[in-house]
Amino acid sequence: MKILVITSHYPPYHLGGYEIRGRDVVEGLARQGHEILVVTSRESADAQATGSRTGYTVLRMLRIRGMREGLSDRLARRRGTHSLGMLLTFTRELLFDLQDLAVIDALNRRIRPDLIYLGHVTPLSKSVVPYLAGLQTPLLYDEGCSGLIDCWTAKNIWYKFTDEIVPGHFVVKGLKSFVVGVIGRLSGGRLKPRWAWPANMHVFFNDELGLRNAVAHGVPVSSAKVVYSGVDTEKFRFRPRLRLSVPVKIIVPGRFEARKGQVDAVRLVAELGRRGMEAEAVLVGAVWSDSYHRELTAEISRLGLEDKVRLLQMVTQGELAGLYQVADICFFPSYFRTGFSRVPLEAMASGCITISYGNEGSDEIIRDGQTGFLVPCAGFERIAGLVNELRSDPGRLNGIARAARSEIEARFSLDRYVDSIEQLVMNAVEAT
Repeated sequence: MKILVITSHYPPYHLGGYEIRGRDVVEGLARQGHEILVVTSRESADAQATGSRTGYTVLRMLRIRGMREGLSDRLARRRGTHSLGMLLTFTRELLFDLQDLAVIDALNRRIRPDLIYLGHVTPLSKSVVPYLAGLQTPLLYDEGCSGLIDCWTAKNIWYKFTDEIVPGHFVVKGLKSFVVGVIGRLSGGRLKPRWAWPANMHVFFNDELGLRNAVAHGVPVSSAKVVYSGVDTEKFRFRPRLRLSVPVKIIVPGRFEARKGQVDAVRLVAELGRRGMEAEAVLVGAVWSDSYHRELTAEISRLGLEDKVRLLQMVTQGELAGLYQVADICFFPSYFRTGFSRVPLEAMASGCITISYGNEGSDEIIRDGQTGFLVPCAGFERIAGLVNELRSDPGRLNGIARAARSEIEARFSLDRYVDSIEQLVMNAVEAT
């Protein structure tokens, strides 16, 4: 089967786990004999690069919407230059739309895919989804966060112009109709005169919360499936935890931004120390917020934990797997309510005792007290109690680690996950 994959930040130039998971799916489908062509965003200074080789074609041809404020954005914010700024922004977005739709349309016509697989498309042109609505090719949307809500509720300037601006004067109305017609012809009919939602788009979510959030926003996804992510159990190998180390070793993976909650990990190490339980923590991830990274460094210094807490930049999956191997506990203090993180799955596969606030879908996969622990946000006293219990009961420690690994092998392996996605691909094509 021929599959055209449209996504941004395809590894090695990725932003985080969403793109890595998408890469794992694509590679799994390629291994199972499907013909894959990936069209993705150009190399980006905002993304992290790690080495990889593929047995399929990856074309880095698409633009991404700016993650940093540009000149036109600054002009649009000022009263005196607002109109000029909006005109420049409109022109910039329109050029990006025309260029990227031309790329996607050319590839679609060239390879005539059996299915178009949509990954992390939120950073791409917002005209992609309305363009796809005009195709007969079945679509499969992989929702890993809140991209569908963004597509449904936040139109780009072009579709605000075509759908929301209603001229009162017949001359202005005629001018608008002329502009829409000219741009439509310039785009070869790819930039539609009205926003549309694809009727043939099949959707799957990584967690129940994501599905509920999308339905609550009115996105037409009531028939969508929930397929939890899987992890490579060969890469994230299991190590039995027979007793807690002294000091207790804690790993906290996740990009450095306030909602990921790493400052709580620093305070947890301090709290454990006050209770006579020496601990060390490794915080690892890409820096998304320089100010938050400085806040973490300042908190470490304030609490005198320079020799107890290390901050590491983003590492490869292989290196991360090695960090899990030497850790006793994976602390997942995320306050992020959207999306589904594979961090708890990776930790559980590796034998780390996972302690989570239950966010990013972790409350849907961790069985509290059996395969890990769910605790209140900033519940340092509760966590300290759990650490003390596990320290004094090695049998329970080992039992939870093994139960977690068994859960991963039974329900959350990467092979099982790819098989589930392949079945969705087949169902989408057969339904056409």
